[in-house]
Parts: sequence; structure tokens; C-alpha cells
Amino acid sequence: MQQIRKYPLEGFVNRFQMPRNAVLLDVQLQRNVPCLWALVDVEQSETPYTVQLLPTGELFAKSPGMYIATVQFSSGLVFHAFVL
Repeated sequence: MQQIRKYPLEGFVNRFQMPRNAVLLDVQLQRNVPCLWALVDVEQSETPYTVQLLPTGELFAKSPGMYIATVQFSSGLVFHAFVL
């Protein structure tokens, strides 16, 4: 059985449990909170996921992970979501 689930991203580094082999669909703002939507198989065991938000212009020493999406806030700030 599959389901689309929403995971709010409330900081720069977000750790949560999600069913194994989830398909990460998108990150968008909902009520000015960045949220990740994922297609999951609810019968799979849960596994830890880490999603980080990096602002444009941020320097980093290693690969930030697999790119998911870019989120633009009404304030003009732009963040890029990556799963580690």
C-alpha cells in the first residue's frame, strides 16, 4: 500500500523516520513552512532520513547529498533541499 506523506522541515538539518525506499517528490512552502512530500510504501519498515536546507551562497566542504528541490520564501531568501 502506498501513500503520499508530508514532512515539515523546521530547521537547516531535519531528521525523521520514513518508510524505506521512499520516493522524494518535492519540497514547497505551505503556510510559509518548507515541507517535503514523499511517496511511501506503508508496509516498508521505517528508516532514518536526514534532509538539509542550504541557503544560496553557502560554502560547504563536502557534497550536500542528493538534490530534491529549491524553495523561495516571500522574503527573498532561497534555500535548496538535499537528502543525505
